[in-house]
Amino acid sequence: MSFKRLLPLVGIEGLNALKNARILVVGVGGVGSYTVSALARSGIGHLIMVDPDIIEECNINRQLLAFTSSIGDDKVAWLEHHVKDINPEIKVTALKMRYDESTSDVIFAHQPTHVIDCIDETKVKIHLVEKALDKELPILSVLAQGNRLKPGGMLHTTLKKTTYDPIAKKMRSALKNHPSYHAIEVIWNQNPSEIEVPGIGCVASSAVVPAEAGLMAAGVMVEKIVRS
Repeated sequence: MSFKRLLPLVGIEGLNALKNARILVVGVGGVGSYTVSALARSGIGHLIMVDPDIIEECNINRQLLAFTSSIGDDKVAWLEHHVKDINPEIKVTALKMRYDESTSDVIFAHQPTHVIDCIDETKVKIHLVEKALDKELPILSVLAQGNRLKPGGMLHTTLKKTTYDPIAKKMRSALKNHPSYHAIEVIWNQNPSEIEVPGIGCVASSAVVPAEAGLMAAGVMVEKIVRS
């Protein structure tokens, strides 16, 4: 049994809840690729992955899907093969498209039960959070992880409790009047940025920090599903 070591932690009811979950992960790069892989290893029954990008050489230092042999591949296609190799019974909806206001209805038509936001662009993150909240779907938003080398700074809290994160500041301003504002959950990094500008050609990032955020997001969502 693939999940026999997970079973003592979650029980049969928990495994069934995970199998019945349909998780939408938007953005499968440095954070989202680790989230997707961990969810597949946790018995999630259906993953809906959204990302328009192909794998590039500058992804190799921080993305689970990036190898010299995978450069040029669609990110969602590579991850679909990866998660089915983990669990052949998993259902995968791989959408090679950008999430935005014009595509959101098409994406949400796949009827996710839970949403994890791993998008970089603040405006789009805000739209995704609003969309999920309006549909009364549990959503977890992962905030900025770039320009940091030191691991160990990750926190799971509500958006309202975040401090000095530049993305969080914009999200708080945009969402503060939403009826569900106080319930918006985020993963954010309390460690300050170590440099003020991104690296030339690639976002300044280590292998460890985005992975830590992605794995934490998967863990928080798995616990949410099992405990609900």
